Amino acid sequence: MGPKILRKFVSHLPLIQPDRLAEIKIISQELEMGHLWVKGGKKGRQVNIDPGCLDASKVVLATTKDASHRIYLSSGIYGEATLMFRHGSFQPHDYTYPDYRWPESLSYFGTLRSIYLEQLKLG
Repeated sequence: MGPKILRKFVSHLPLIQPDRLAEIKIISQELEMGHLWVKGGKKGRQVNIDPGCLDASKVVLATTKDASHRIYLSSGIYGEATLMFRHGSFQPHDYTYPDYRWPESLSYFGTLRSIYLEQLKLG
């Protein structure tokens, strides 16, 4: 068994425009680089930040890796619709990362969607 991995999802206010996702991914990479571990000649991340955006129908993650199901955003960054809202809850795709499939994760994003929809009404 490997070390326990802590996965924490966070959201923030104010709402941002989705076209800033690539810019935010680049900033997150800079933050990750500031927290590398070095042992011998090897380096690794201590922190992994996966920025994304949520709207009423999907959760989109930003990534630097291209794949057939990802759309180029800008500056070497791609977007992946990793969850879709269908039949009253978020549903994973075949390619969705395991931790985004966890019932706790799906519940969190469902709650966040409800908050998002309320924010749109108030805005």
